[in-house]
Amino acid sequence: MGCEYKDLQTTVIIKTSTPPVGEILEDTTCVTSQVAKLDPQPFVNAFLQNIEWKYGAKTEKGDTVVFALINNKEDYEKYVGFKEGQVRPTIDFSKYNLLGHALLALNCIAYKNSTLQYGCNGYVYTITYWRGICDQVEISSNLLIVQKPDLPVRLLIKYEN
Repeated sequence: MGCEYKDLQTTVIIKTSTPPVGEILEDTTCVTSQVAKLDPQPFVNAFLQNIEWKYGAKTEKGDTVVFALINNKEDYEKYVGFKEGQVRPTIDFSKYNLLGHALLALNCIAYKNSTLQYGCNGYVYTITYWRGICDQVEISSNLLIVQKPDLPVRLLIKYEN
């Protein structure tokens, strides 16, 4: 599992952007199949909001993605929105964090699944999308609640047709 950062072709989003952002992986050679023990659970009916797309990274398909690690109440209230009628759950940020991403796609997409695995000197949060054939711009946003990570978390976007 010897993954060196210098061997990765990564995109680091500008640290002054909002919301607090993480690193996007483009090279998957250091991702293992070992599932991370952070007890990831979907955080349903929620989405990232107040995103500045200009700070996003480009995916292999030209889409723009923003990855956020929400680890405090202030960022939670500012950057996580809920569908109408949903109550904002209380999170103990001393024990848990939210991993979130928003994808601005140039073509039709559909969320397939996500995994959280060990690799690349930390954890890799992989999101897989099905890609359609249409000229429709779409936004997808997903969040996971996880036990507070003890290592860096990076995002990997994959596509399937």
